[in-house]
Amino acid sequence: MKIVIHSIADRGIANKERLALRVTSDTTLSYYVILDTAYITPNSIQTVPKNVFWFPPKPVKAGEWVLLYTRPATTTDLVEKILDDGTTAHIFYWGQPNVLWRQTGNCAVVLELSDWVTTPFQ
Repeated sequence: MKIVIHSIADRGIANKERLALRVTSDTTLSYYVILDTAYITPNSIQTVPKNVFWFPPKPVKAGEWVLLYTRPATTTDLVEKILDDGTTAHIFYWGQPNVLWRQTGNCAVVLELSDWVTTPFQ
């Protein structure tokens, strides 16, 4: 996996809740999907996610950050920020009307896709 979950920051706080991901190797974000789900037990999660976010095609480099806010974007929101240590944070907005990870047991899952197919366009 070329992207790992670092943390859920400001869990349950409206307009601040975000998933912080660290890029470990150069990649393109369109190969990654985030699932909003919950633990069934400490060692298993629900296999039917409540919400899904598929990143758009965006190249990222090792050492950079990807921040996914659960809230909708506003016209003044940043899409990229240079952090104090000089690294880049790529910022995305899920568009959810409410926070996702307020409850104990709620979790985020990152899936790395190697390929995908769709049904024909009709």
